[in-house]
Amino acid sequence: MLGIADGGFLLRGTLTFDTVPLLWRDSARLLAGGKLGGATVNLAGVERADSAGLALLVAWLAQAAVAGQRLAYEAIPERLLAIARISEVESLLSQA
Repeated sequence: MLGIADGGFLLRGTLTFDTVPLLWRDSARLLAGGKLGGATVNLAGVERADSAGLALLVAWLAQAAVAGQRLAYEAIPERLLAIARISEVESLLSQA
């Protein structure tokens, strides 16, 4: 679930193959309106994630870049960082 928190966004719950399609659909209006651009997404509330969750985060970065905006992540769970490291995209998350 993506919610608003302290001027940014808070992502909580699971980021898995089961949940990412719905989250992508629900976030599409935020991306289309540029509301994620320039924002920070706090991932401290993410309880479980897999490669689909990582793909979602990378897709959000790409969407923000296309809109000429910047998106940053904070409190990325270690499990998600490990998947990013193995996938050789960790630098995308850290420079976001």
